[in-house]
Amino acid sequence: MNKLLVISFLALPMCTLLSAEARDMKRWVDVSCYKNRCESVRVISPVFFQHRSSDGNVWKVEADCDAGRTRAHFSDGTTADWFSPPSGSVGLAMLEQVCR
Repeated sequence: MNKLLVISFLALPMCTLLSAEARDMKRWVDVSCYKNRCESVRVISPVFFQHRSSDGNVWKVEADCDAGRTRAHFSDGTTADWFSPPSGSVGLAMLEQVCR
């Protein structure tokens, strides 16, 4: 999986509103859809959530709620640098959900 693609996605503007179902986010919730392809997310712990891309890739994301940033943890054992998602982005919407 292209790690730059992960970071780039998290900076995209949010295309859809999160549903009421996203409040606990124990199940997969679509957070952004474009041309019938959706990005989904679910919370797996107080500081980690899983992100599922429209092509089926799943990765774990760590949230630093105090600093307002995230970083991806990849299946090969590597970890991305901390990233502060821009205002109005899907990444920021995911972070806000996790940090509630």
